[in-house]
Amino acid sequence: MIAPSDQLARDHALTRHDRTLLIEAGAGSGKTAILAGRVALMLAGGIPARSIVAITFTEAAASELSTRIRSYVNMLADGGAPPPELAATLAEGLSDEQLDHLDNARDELDELTCTTIHGFCRRLVGPYPVETDSDPGAGVADPITARLILQDTVEEWLRDHLGEANDGFLVELVQHDAKQAVKLIGELAETMCDHAEVRPPQVTDLALVRQAVAVTITAFIEHVRAGRFHVAEVEAVVQDMEALLDALPTNDPKSLLRFLELGGGNVLKQDGDFKVFKLKGKYEAAAGANGCTRQQAGEAYIAAQARYAAAAEAWPALRAEAASTMLAGLMREASLAVGQYHLRKRGSALLDFNDLIHKARALLANDEAVRRALSARYRHVLVDEFQDTDPHQAEILWRLCGEADPEAPDDWTKRVLRPGALFLVGDPKQAIYRFRGADIATYVRSRDTIGAADPDALLSITTNFRSRAGVLDYVNTCFEEGLGAEGQPGFARLEARRPDRNAGPTVARLIVECDEEAKMDEARAREAGAVAELCASLLTSHTVDDGRGSSRPLRPRDIALLAPTGAGLHAYEEALEALAIPVSSQAGKTFWQRQEIQDMIALTRVLADGRDGLALLAFLRGPLVGLTDEELLDLNWQLPPDERAPGWPTRLNVNTPLEHVRHPLAHDVLERLQTLRRYAATTTPHHILAQAVEHLNIRPLLRQRHRRPERALANIQAFLELARPYRVRGLLQFAAMAESSWEDSERAVEGRADVQEDTVALVTMHASKGLEWPVVIPINTMSSPKGQENAFVDRRDMRLYRTVLGAKPRGFDEAIAREETQAGFERQRLWYVATTRAREVLIIPWVKVKDSGRRWREAVPLMVEDLSEFEVNGASARTPVVSEVIYNEQARDVFSEQAQAIAELSARRKWARPSRDEGSGDEPPEAAEAAAGMEILRFLEADTDEPLEASPQGGRLRGTVLHKLLEEVLTAELTEDPAAVESRARQLIRILGHEPSEDPAHGLAPAELAATVMRALALPEVAELRPGLEPELSVFALNELGDGREEVVVGVADAIKWAPDGTAEVVVDWKSDVRPSSRALAKYVGQVRDYLAATGAKHGLIVLATVGRCLRVSA
Repeated sequence: MIAPSDQLARDHALTRHDRTLLIEAGAGSGKTAILAGRVALMLAGGIPARSIVAITFTEAAASELSTRIRSYVNMLADGGAPPPELAATLAEGLSDEQLDHLDNARDELDELTCTTIHGFCRRLVGPYPVETDSDPGAGVADPITARLILQDTVEEWLRDHLGEANDGFLVELVQHDAKQAVKLIGELAETMCDHAEVRPPQVTDLALVRQAVAVTITAFIEHVRAGRFHVAEVEAVVQDMEALLDALPTNDPKSLLRFLELGGGNVLKQDGDFKVFKLKGKYEAAAGANGCTRQQAGEAYIAAQARYAAAAEAWPALRAEAASTMLAGLMREASLAVGQYHLRKRGSALLDFNDLIHKARALLANDEAVRRALSARYRHVLVDEFQDTDPHQAEILWRLCGEADPEAPDDWTKRVLRPGALFLVGDPKQAIYRFRGADIATYVRSRDTIGAADPDALLSITTNFRSRAGVLDYVNTCFEEGLGAEGQPGFARLEARRPDRNAGPTVARLIVECDEEAKMDEARAREAGAVAELCASLLTSHTVDDGRGSSRPLRPRDIALLAPTGAGLHAYEEALEALAIPVSSQAGKTFWQRQEIQDMIALTRVLADGRDGLALLAFLRGPLVGLTDEELLDLNWQLPPDERAPGWPTRLNVNTPLEHVRHPLAHDVLERLQTLRRYAATTTPHHILAQAVEHLNIRPLLRQRHRRPERALANIQAFLELARPYRVRGLLQFAAMAESSWEDSERAVEGRADVQEDTVALVTMHASKGLEWPVVIPINTMSSPKGQENAFVDRRDMRLYRTVLGAKPRGFDEAIAREETQAGFERQRLWYVATTRAREVLIIPWVKVKDSGRRWREAVPLMVEDLSEFEVNGASARTPVVSEVIYNEQARDVFSEQAQAIAELSARRKWARPSRDEGSGDEPPEAAEAAAGMEILRFLEADTDEPLEASPQGGRLRGTVLHKLLEEVLTAELTEDPAAVESRARQLIRILGHEPSEDPAHGLAPAELAATVMRALALPEVAELRPGLEPELSVFALNELGDGREEVVVGVADAIKWAPDGTAEVVVDWKSDVRPSSRALAKYVGQVRDYLAATGAKHGLIVLATVGRCLRVSA
């Protein structure tokens, strides 16, 4: 067999153990074999296993590499044929001495370090607790636990900081928007933990910038004031300019916040930037009134416009400086919370992943004696996926494997690497993990450093053993120019090793017809249907190489659909399932929206809080139990009255005595739940939930319910794993987190099934790295990438940029442009990864929608027009049957007759909302008033000797607050104390966006509202109903009106008094009217009667809280 063209580079990589090398290994070139082979041959050369370190990107990759090393060592030590990957290099075999070394190395392989960079850093710092200022027994917190500790620390710090008499940037921001302020400080703390050296944007002298703006604004004002040309609109601009002059910020936080909130008016747009000065027409129109010609008016406009433009030009710099100052102040305060976080970890004897990196780096940089000891211990370091490293990780490697340059002892890039100490393997064309901190600039810098010291230390391996020649030719053509451009790490053409045995195209296109202006959902649905048909055709007519020189039929597991983003992938799943093609998704991020997860959330809430009846009903109603609404209603109505709350309806919960539950399935489930709840407080959340999954047979139920249950089962396991970090916080905290994640529709990756299914793989391009399939189909590429975040760290100078109240700090636009450029480069590399996953066939779907310049498919020139069309085999592709076109021969009179028949048979439904409509009767108000009878007249004519203390201001807001106060008193959320009610009223008024008033005639007065509540509750008619009076109940009823007419009553009754037998007895309606008219009272009577009819109650009570009167209503 002819050796690959890069065989010499492979030989050097495997055998030159005395040289430090950087290997650029292209896609499919067998870099794992090179790493494992080099380690095996190092052991054969007598190098001790304990001195070798192999660092990989993930734990899974470390396990695979360790297994491969052990396999190679055993094969070579046994004296048999070398592994195929090493055959060319070991054509002459191994010497007896090498075989002896390998035989001895078998027993020492456990001493070889094969781990991730974080695992290696832990080995570095572990023996040196004093030098690294760590607890000797410190454990490592996983990312979820570390995040929870940080959140708890920030919350505690906020309570302490805001609870004291502090001022500052955070306090002012909390007063402006508490929710956003708390979110911002948490995000800042998280960023500062991830990037220890992060700095705020550059801040200069705010006073100087302020002065420059003040000069330009003053110049405009003085010019207009001094002129003899007066325009009303310009005068309004001047007045706003004067207000801006007074609002120019100082370094005081309150002043900065007030300034950044500016927006709207005659000068500023809503976003705070200057409007364009377009008043030339106004000047010309005012020429006559000012005794000027149109030419003079135009000249006056130009002069004013020039001064206005000067102010507009200077203004953004002041906003940017104010935002920078504000952000810098917030970061200083957030650093206090970060300090508390580090103290808390130290007190808990914990390190997070960032600590491992920073402590290892500091240890090697600051303690030369320790560095020398570690350097002697780990003599040979091999690193896989080096393109995904960051500056700190690279510095650790250079300090460990090199000696300082006397002329630049602090510059790690100038260190002289020891021969054979460092072996780096990577492919910069596959650098796609920038969002995780990987920095391609660090790779390029390291490559340049090694190349400057020894140009021969840079080796390139380009022979591809994975893909057919046609696929590689396409990849080389598409990416050579883009990946070779300035800003990219360079491009090396891949050389094919596999011959093209199969007939047919290796790269083809699939044109999908679609309206050019179609919405994304429609375009995605059309592509999904076409791709599903394509897969069906492939599965019935295509063959692939079986790896033994022959071919076999294509199976579902041989096809991969690679998506650049996880959005909208359910369309592809549904299209494949519609054609009975099995699919497994590893790209979905709808974890919290999956039905099995929602069932688990309900189960968790039930076990965490026995009073949570809503969660219990949701669990019983869900597919794991499957009770109907009617069965749940029967369960509730069969419960006896609760002696502890006479008059209140009994609600089903997990603590309900089993003898009261007659439904056999509900009885069985409730018995199991009660058993689990007895142990919930004595064990960890993970353990009790795992027991619940077993006792409730959740896994067997999912297997029975789903045709392919692996996805649901993987999600259940992932949910259980999420509970592990809550072993101290408890089940209640985990339930709150899960519920919050569901309510916020948080995006989270679904669980991955461990089994190898015979299914079409639906994965993201990121997740496809390191994998391969015979057929690869990129999908969803007509979608657009997510826009650049408004908060990011510029890696060039480690400055944090984010908008503050919509204002951009200094340097934001330049920094975000650099970020967007790098994101564009990474999208090209992501496409390279996706296309090089294909072994046999690469098919590019192309949906005919208009390009926008921002679509994923526009990141690289895919040259779709040069590709041949992939022919879908319609005869065997399981295409849907299209029905024969049927022409409508129905005449107009026949249509009218049938329409009339349908109308007569259809129910005519009328919706009545008593609370909104104030009565649902068909009579006019006068008739309704007459129907109310003499009772209303007697009520209005009754004398009262107790006039209102003041004439309060009525209206909807006052009624809203009054109803809320009465509700909270009846539910015991609010104590029935005038002072407490007044305090709560003041709070509710502010929540509604108003300021409390002392005078009820001029606004919402808390004291008057409290007095009204106390007056209403003290009325004898109300007091006698208090036991068993339940507030705010939803009411639904369906009334048959005859002649095919129906009335649906939907509303919320203010309060209902329940009889001992559980039936509604009295409906209470609170009214806040100051002086109700007879017309209004008649409407209220109609409203209450609607509620009486809907609930079956015999009596109603209208309580006029403001005047302290009650009106009884009978059914």
